[in-house]
Amino acid sequence: MNYCYKKVYAMHPGGSLYLTNPEPAMKYVEEKINLLLQAQDHAEELKVKLQILREFEEIFQYDLKMAVRPEPFGTFVNAKEKQEFIRVKQLTQDFNFYLGNIFCNFHENLMKQKHHIPILTCPRFVIDYDELYLRAVNEYFGVLAGVQYPLQLAGSEPKNTCMGVHACGTTYILPALIDHFLLMYLQNRMLYQGLDRLAALMACGSVVLTQEEKSLYHMFLTARKHGEGMFNGTQEQTMAAVFAMFIRCGVLEDSRDNAQILVGTYNHRASTLGTIFHSAYAKQELRPEYYNLLWILFDTKNMNIRNCIMHGNSAKFDYLSINVAAVMLQLLWDIAAGDIFR
Repeated sequence: MNYCYKKVYAMHPGGSLYLTNPEPAMKYVEEKINLLLQAQDHAEELKVKLQILREFEEIFQYDLKMAVRPEPFGTFVNAKEKQEFIRVKQLTQDFNFYLGNIFCNFHENLMKQKHHIPILTCPRFVIDYDELYLRAVNEYFGVLAGVQYPLQLAGSEPKNTCMGVHACGTTYILPALIDHFLLMYLQNRMLYQGLDRLAALMACGSVVLTQEEKSLYHMFLTARKHGEGMFNGTQEQTMAAVFAMFIRCGVLEDSRDNAQILVGTYNHRASTLGTIFHSAYAKQELRPEYYNLLWILFDTKNMNIRNCIMHGNSAKFDYLSINVAAVMLQLLWDIAAGDIFR
């Protein structure tokens, strides 16, 4: 693992850490950016991304054991709490330096080279997710391009302290988009797998559908045939009927896990990103590299981005950094492209 080396950290007067020997890490980051930019096709780009995610875990585990860090100051209940503080601090340091820098610089180069930026679309029910996405990417790439924020309130002085550093609106919007699109794609994945199993059972005469089930089955087949089979997860009653049909026909087990993914709710509680971490189906369908990335970003024991944003409950790292937004944006694109699935 030649990309791992013994890092030495020092502390700024304000308490933040900085790397005193960043040169090998900077060289590694630059190499990965170039590999992404030089990828000849989508398959090659995916291969590089998976390699980056795998190596990040190795780098973090190595740094956790070998890095030289200043002694953390403050009051800790016990040694375990102190070690947990150190672990999360090292995780956020490495996340920002490696994953954040790689993907932020990759996106900036895509913009400068005038590559197409993915445009995601989603059927509208009440919330216009297309509008949210466009607002997120417009602000993100605006910050990368150095565009001044267009609105100044009367009496306020223009400030550039965040330009090139933060895309605050983007950071607030992306967790909601990741939540929505990931659960939607998992739901449709389970739906299509179930329809295929049901078709096989019907073909061999093992299952005979009721008239109501036939109508439901053919509705989904028609939608899928015409490329309109992506359902946005709001049709709870319809999906509950599908779930009941799958259970009766032996396509799915009657479990909380399956209900949370396919129906989108369980006991009237909507599924969220937290559902993913307790879902055997999600763990089975997601590539381990991306499952681990989701766990790092959103689990309460790690970066806990959603709660940090919503409740401001972390002073361990700058969760509004554009580097964090860069990783979340790449994750959203990879969900839409299907890269996160096995």
